[in-house]
Amino acid sequence: MVAVTRAGAPPPSAPAGAATTAVVPAQTPRAKPAALDRRAGHLARRLVQGVSLLWAATVSEDVTSVQFCVLNVLAGSPGIDQRTLGELASTDRSTVAEVVERLARKGYVDCVRDSADRRRKLLRLSPAGAEAHAGLVERTAAMNRILLAPLDLDEQEVFIKLFQRLVESLERLRARP
Repeated sequence: MVAVTRAGAPPPSAPAGAATTAVVPAQTPRAKPAALDRRAGHLARRLVQGVSLLWAATVSEDVTSVQFCVLNVLAGSPGIDQRTLGELASTDRSTVAEVVERLARKGYVDCVRDSADRRRKLLRLSPAGAEAHAGLVERTAAMNRILLAPLDLDEQEVFIKLFQRLVESLERLRARP
């Protein structure tokens, strides 16, 4: 008998017409599948997917939740620079730069040079941005009511507090050198 190679053919050294047998590798033990419905990371990913669908259906297909966050920060802090905006929106520099550029193209954000430091751009909502923000505030509140509807009021409060604690913990981890 001659062993069969991985490709299923006898090795070149086997005599012509020699009988062959397959060498089957031993089964390696496999890990038991994780119970993903009990894993916070998996559930968080599913929640994000659901919130994204809910956002598109109830808030906006044109303005993303990150763009809304930027509009919301600018509504409360007009005239800030992009670095400060990123910090207040909990968004990294490259993302906030891209979001500001997109919102400026939509006519929602005005950028002006700082008269004291010409290198800095100061940001504020344009009139169209302020109008868009006002409408989005109402729709995001409605979306949040839909999102939290399966929980009673006490559970909603606990959920938000626990979620805030997790987010703050992850932000501290990200901030470590």
